[in-house]
Amino acid sequence: MKYNIYLSVPNGERELFNINSWSEELKMRNIKIYPGIEIGDNVEIGDDVEIGNHTRISSRAKINSCVEIGDGAEIGSYAQVGRNTKIGDNARISSCVKIGNNAKIGNNAKISNDVIIGDNAIISYCAGIGSNAKISNDVIIGACAVIGNNAKIGNCAFISACTEIGNNVKIGNRVIIRYCAEVGACAKIGNNVEIDYDAKIGNNARIRNNALGDAK
Repeated sequence: MKYNIYLSVPNGERELFNINSWSEELKMRNIKIYPGIEIGDNVEIGDDVEIGNHTRISSRAKINSCVEIGDGAEIGSYAQVGRNTKIGDNARISSCVKIGNNAKIGNNAKISNDVIIGDNAIISYCAGIGSNAKISNDVIIGACAVIGNNAKIGNCAFISACTEIGNNVKIGNRVIIRYCAEVGACAKIGNNVEIDYDAKIGNNARIRNNALGDAK
């Protein structure tokens, strides 16, 4: 079977290339590319990378070594994906996103522009991360959770499934926010805080370090 990919050319059109002509180099670098992908100009791809069917990688993105990208995913221009990271099927990584090493981005997750995601972070399936958010190291974002624009989440935080975090929220280190909780815009949550199931934290709220928040 012949596998083809598209590479952009200077006039803005797309030129079709046959992967078979690169087969030796691809084998040497252990790069696996499947049918129907599009790769923009000046994209950097490391060794031991697997790129799934019908995936799009925009111009000047950087894919480091040992990365797996699922079927139908989109990687925006100037995005950076760290070593040993996995991007799920149909995930959307927007422009200028930086993803650390050993991270996992789930199926159908959406990461908006200029987001920073730390090492060992997990963004579960169908989660959404707003623009300019910062997700620190070892953070877990549950399925279908929504993180607002400019939110900052500290190291080792756990944001459960279906939780909603508003814009400009600051969450400290080792915070646990349980299922279906809501945190309003501009709230600040200190370190080592646990927020209970279905809790609702209002706009501009302040929760001190080592507190248990169960307001509804």
